[in-house]
Amino acid sequence: MSISIRDLYDKIIDYKGTNLYKDILTCWIKEFSYKEFVISLPDSLNLSNEENWELYALSRVLDILTLSMQPNKNSDGSNWLGPIIEKKEFIEFVKLLGLETIIPEKYNSFNCEIFETIEGDTNFEIVECLFPAIKFKNLLIKRSGVIIMNNKSDYNLDLINHSKI
Repeated sequence: MSISIRDLYDKIIDYKGTNLYKDILTCWIKEFSYKEFVISLPDSLNLSNEENWELYALSRVLDILTLSMQPNKNSDGSNWLGPIIEKKEFIEFVKLLGLETIIPEKYNSFNCEIFETIEGDTNFEIVECLFPAIKFKNLLIKRSGVIIMNNKSDYNLDLINHSKI
């Protein structure tokens, strides 16, 4: 494959500017027809090893792009906040890649990752969706990041909010 999102990953990591979306992401989208690659993948998801690795690299790019949207900016202990990108820019970038975004209405552990829980009367009610889930055909590539509400008499909110898992 001549196009690799691994190259984009390196560009994001090395970027020192202030407008990642404009300077790197949209330029990369224009230079490479990644959406054509995504659309050309088989519906059966019977993928080659190279295609599987490419989708894995794509998931890593999506991971680093959502770091700055997460409430705990030092969860890995590195003090690296990740590249700064707005939620709307992230959604636009994902769509330009030919992927589907899903903003969950109800919490589901399959497509939602909890980043924070606040005290409330209802358990597992989504208070805010920090970024959408990302889907490629029938494959979930990235879960949405959510802040949920839980009753503190039912759950240890401190343990949930400080979990490293």
